[in-house]
Amino acid sequence: MEISMEQKKATQEATSKKGGFRTMPFIIANESFEKVANVGLHVNMIMYLTNEYHYDPATATIILFLWSALSNFMPVMGAFLSDSYMGRFQVISWGLIIDLFGLILLWLTSIIPQARPPHCKLSIERCETPNGGQFMFLVSSFALMSIGAGGIRPCSLAFGADQLYNPENPENERLMKSFFSWYYVSVGVSIAVSATFIVYIQYKAGWVVGFGIPVGLMLFSTVMFFLGSSMYVKVKANKSLFTSFAQVIVVARKNRQLPLPPNKSDSWYFQKGSSLVEPTNKLRFLNKACIIKNYEKDLDSDGMVVDPWNLCSVTQVEELKALIKFALCRRSQFSVFTHRRTMAPIAVGDVIPDGTLSYLDEENKPQTVSIHSLAAGKKVVIFGVPGAFTPTCSLKHVPGFIERAEELKGKGVDELICISVNDPFVMNAWAKTYPENKHVRFLADGSAKYTQALGLELDLTERGLGPRSRRFALLVEDLKVKVANVENAGEFTVSSAEEVLKAL
Repeated sequence: MEISMEQKKATQEATSKKGGFRTMPFIIANESFEKVANVGLHVNMIMYLTNEYHYDPATATIILFLWSALSNFMPVMGAFLSDSYMGRFQVISWGLIIDLFGLILLWLTSIIPQARPPHCKLSIERCETPNGGQFMFLVSSFALMSIGAGGIRPCSLAFGADQLYNPENPENERLMKSFFSWYYVSVGVSIAVSATFIVYIQYKAGWVVGFGIPVGLMLFSTVMFFLGSSMYVKVKANKSLFTSFAQVIVVARKNRQLPLPPNKSDSWYFQKGSSLVEPTNKLRFLNKACIIKNYEKDLDSDGMVVDPWNLCSVTQVEELKALIKFALCRRSQFSVFTHRRTMAPIAVGDVIPDGTLSYLDEENKPQTVSIHSLAAGKKVVIFGVPGAFTPTCSLKHVPGFIERAEELKGKGVDELICISVNDPFVMNAWAKTYPENKHVRFLADGSAKYTQALGLELDLTERGLGPRSRRFALLVEDLKVKVANVENAGEFTVSSAEEVLKAL
């Protein structure tokens, strides 16, 4: 955000009495302990959601992604409030308090048994997922931590720089570089400690202690920050970012017919003392907002803009460009996540997600069954095929498991399950074409939801076949994947009954 000359002068006067390196222990300690308290929670949180809240890995990953997305978005709002209304000190202060309350709520979910579903063993029984109240209690803690992060992250570094910034001091540049170096060193060490120490404590001492320590660290971080309050340089808010952005858009539209001046032209408007004296070549249509059309009409005797809705500074233009690039970057990251399940199929060591598949009973009535009810406490082979009655599936893949079923049973396999993205009527008709079959169970995944949960969907829309399943074979023991043989599209090399027998 561009700083006015009056604001810079006020900051420099305040710096002579306040700020300086004496404030650094409070600021760096605050940032370090806040990082230790929060980073370690993200690392191991998926285990908490799957083991204590009984979410399947896919749902837990989505919850954590949304938490991370909100935590990364809220700093935009924090920066806006800091620059436009409240100032950095107030935003950091409220951020610390709100973050602390969020951590306390999360800690309470581990202390109060009623705050989470009843305890059970995922490997041997079907577990309850949280009810609405339990879910809201958990999500509230995540939301408060995200809001708190939105106040702390965008302001801490700039607030530290406020304490040292004094352009009249010949040592100013060296002091600023020293501060930035120590700041980033403290952040790096804090993240490393958090990702190891906090996770280790959670694993060894349990969730109550593992969440309690971050609460204590965050409380200490908050106290340290407020202890230095009387010594801080507290720069006031300048002006509204949204107003500035609106001015750039309006002026750029007004000047849309003007040709762009050449580089290093004196037609660009920038404030005295600004390091940005000409705009970049990216999003060049916005550059027209900072073109000086008439020096006498656009600028006053002090070189300041007469009408901000008629001329903007280079800094204002570049701030809007930075926001646009940030928004595009976040959109790209979200697009990558939405396709993550396709790129990362289930692998060895994963717990298979639960899901409901369908079949026809002896009276040809549709029935459903859960995968966990079939696989919990057992050794199971689950193999998937792209479609019923297709050549490779009908002539090679399925017959191989029917012929080798006795051998697989002799190796300790309790269940043989064939899954395909078809309705139960088709699967029932297909199963009847194998009168010799005694052990392979045909189950339908008509909507492809379970196939998608496995990350093994195959999009054949362009061939007129819609969503299908990749060809695969999984060896599962007590819900954990021991062997995951997944074929590339159109191949049949590693998912056969012979390959599964080799792995047993």
